Amino acid sequence: MRICFLTYRGNMFSGGQGVYAYYLTRELVKLGCEVHLISRPLYPKVPEGVYLHKAANHDFFFG
Repeated sequence: MRICFLTYRGNMFSGGQGVYAYYLTRELVKLGCEVHLISRPLYPKVPEGVYLHKAANHDFFFG
């Protein structure tokens, strides 16, 4: 089965979304799935067998 996993931001040290993405995608790969993870910066650490697709960040702040 092919799975596309989306994250808004994958910071591994704040908020938990990056940690959640890491462990969930790791277990899906162990089950034999082909997993593609799409994320914006800060990019998460990805386990072996997970394909990371880096989405561009176009956030501009004007002061």
